[in-house]
Amino acid sequence: MVGPQCRLELAHIGEFNQFKNGNGWETINGVIYPIYMPLRQWVRFTVYVDYQQPLMVVWMDGQPIFRANGGNLRQSQNSTLHLLRAHWGLYANAEVSNGKQYNDSIQIWGLTKPLTNFAKEPLSPYDGRGF
Repeated sequence: MVGPQCRLELAHIGEFNQFKNGNGWETINGVIYPIYMPLRQWVRFTVYVDYQQPLMVVWMDGQPIFRANGGNLRQSQNSTLHLLRAHWGLYANAEVSNGKQYNDSIQIWGLTKPLTNFAKEPLSPYDGRGF
């Protein structure tokens, strides 16, 4: 999510810097928090989710930025290990009167085996980078 002052954060995961405790998220690859959402330009996000670990890794324009392991990634014993739905949109408090979000080339796909190299963004099986 984009928080105050255009800072990128992970929602519904747990507290920042609590990755090692099993219920949170952290920045990765030496990126120093905060990470800002660029304005007035297209940005590509790639998100890898492995519910069996549980683990989520996020790349922005090919650079890994977040890693997470808690919150909604932890499935209950009666739920599936597969993504059932995805949603995105604008969230704001009552003081925000308007906003715009543009989406393009949204894709969801599965991998044949778990990802092990998180330094490199997985490429789309459809068109490489999603352009």
